[in-house]
Amino acid sequence: MRFTQTAARTLRFVGASPEGDWCDDLVDYAASFDPTIPARLVPASAADLAELERLAGAPIPPSYRRFLERMGGDPTPITGEFRARLELSEVLDLYRDTPLEERPPGAFLVGFGVMSVYPELALRPLPTDPEGEWQLVTSDEAQIVDPIARSFPGWLLQQTFLRFELEAYPVRQRYGLSRGRQTLERAKKAALEAGFAPYYFSDGYTYCGWAQGAGLAIHMLQGGSGWLVVGGVDAGRAARLGERLEAALGLQFQEKLVTPREV
Repeated sequence: MRFTQTAARTLRFVGASPEGDWCDDLVDYAASFDPTIPARLVPASAADLAELERLAGAPIPPSYRRFLERMGGDPTPITGEFRARLELSEVLDLYRDTPLEERPPGAFLVGFGVMSVYPELALRPLPTDPEGEWQLVTSDEAQIVDPIARSFPGWLLQQTFLRFELEAYPVRQRYGLSRGRQTLERAKKAALEAGFAPYYFSDGYTYCGWAQGAGLAIHMLQGGSGWLVVGGVDAGRAARLGERLEAALGLQFQEKLVTPREV
């Protein structure tokens, strides 16, 4: 089992590594919080995969193909709260509705945002590592807007951490980050000094970490501000860690989030 029980019945991701099968890790991770998830995921059909390659005019990037083959027909049991539409049926419609001249050159469209979070999601090979994982970026018509994750698998694991693990803590405190005062590197350093260990799927855009009885996420937006959320098994744990990070970084407290107790 790749997950361990901690206080307050909160599960922590512990055993996987970048060398493992990230897609199996992703499903196992989510299933640790909801055991019904694996049976509800729907793979993409071979016909739809072939149609995607026809519309894109290019082979499907390997990690994206792995995702589609496992859950592309319906990934929403995992991705339902990601604020992004990743179902292959939606991606096929996106390609049909987007003329070639309005697609970012050299990129592969994989979805789009909802609630105006971002226009489209695309993968592009990194010039520094053309044979490695493709970077996840936002795009708008033919323009790349911002990179948001080092890789598609990493982003999926980050979002699963935010949706399942961090949300499992009964108390969470949210703080604002200002690029003029904080950077992601400074925030990471403060998190390590506060006792948080990073998960391997953290990257230069989002930090996911854990400490005894607590979880932490930090995200710095490409062009400006960002946010930090610390969750604890109780209000005291969340407050103590939040105050320590607040003192180290000069954070701006925004809100306290409390998960209602189950009856």
